[in-house]
Amino acid sequence: MQTEISTGVMVPGATHHADTRSLDDTILRLEKLSVHLGAGDHARTVVDEVSLTIRAGECTALVGESGSGKSLTSLAIMRLLPSSMHVSGSIVLRRQSGAQVNVSSLPRSELTSIRGLEIGMIFQEPMTSLNPLLTVGEQISEMFMVHRGESRQVAKNHAEEMLVRVGIPEARARLAAMPHELSGGMRQRVMIAIAIACDPRIVIADEPTTALDVTIQAQILETLRGLQERSRGMLFVSHDLGVIAEVADRVHVMYAGQVVESGSVGAILLRARHPYTMGLVASVPRIDRPQPRGAALYSIPGRVPELARMPAGCRFHPRCAHARAGLCDRVVPQIEVTEDGGEVRCLRWREIAPTDTLSASQRGSAL
Repeated sequence: MQTEISTGVMVPGATHHADTRSLDDTILRLEKLSVHLGAGDHARTVVDEVSLTIRAGECTALVGESGSGKSLTSLAIMRLLPSSMHVSGSIVLRRQSGAQVNVSSLPRSELTSIRGLEIGMIFQEPMTSLNPLLTVGEQISEMFMVHRGESRQVAKNHAEEMLVRVGIPEARARLAAMPHELSGGMRQRVMIAIAIACDPRIVIADEPTTALDVTIQAQILETLRGLQERSRGMLFVSHDLGVIAEVADRVHVMYAGQVVESGSVGAILLRARHPYTMGLVASVPRIDRPQPRGAALYSIPGRVPELARMPAGCRFHPRCAHARAGLCDRVVPQIEVTEDGGEVRCLRWREIAPTDTLSASQRGSAL
């Protein structure tokens, strides 16, 4: 069952299908994945022991402010990090053949068999991700030529089919278009077509609706939901909780390189446990509580800490209204399991009332 929260977004209830899937549906598993910048005394950990699982037909979301480590996590999965960064932990992928491989230890010569074929990625900025010197048809066709060995004409025919599949009108004519000749929404659809051309088992979508108007945003989300119906797993990266509520099954909230809370999308949005997650939820405008004229919308005070100045204890404590001196600024919180099966990284989460984003009547129908 779904309930409409006050922002106008539909939130899945507690009986979500993702919680009942078997371990055999697991396609990708991150185990204590960390990303390190530099080496020696100047080394910094920018992503700190992220663990998550993506299953067939399930959308797992990474949410957080800019600088939280979301995009670096997705780039680490694809092995697209700059040479100044290195990865520890494991990225276990179950290939279409059924064999399991650790992507983090694969030689670079074998990555072509993973990128595009097993894992597709929709990048954040299509205008900078698409090649400005090639037509969109050439860029989509390349996927079929490289991964399937198809001839140019056969690949072109399949490229046209992909444009139709992602909802681009006059697909044959659009094959000859250059990226700059398309609107932002069209370019994003082309990026989706490239990412899913070879029918990968997992699609990583890094802020795929950023800078798009709400109408185009809804169309893009509908296209992405269609991938889940084909039993494809998805990792969806976003800072927008409204978008997350539309597409995600499970949510991992990241702050300063760490996952601070995770759970089903309903639990995260209806009963947030971590003060940072509470702040993210509170910052979403609510149509049932109009702001007084001239009043500012809520925002979390402060900013994400710099790598070289990471605070002691809980990384969020300088911005946290619930922080306790002598505890939160000294003790490093560990992940704990909540009563509803979620996880939270907070020393005081049992003392803090969970966020309730719904009215009493709405909550009854959701839960």
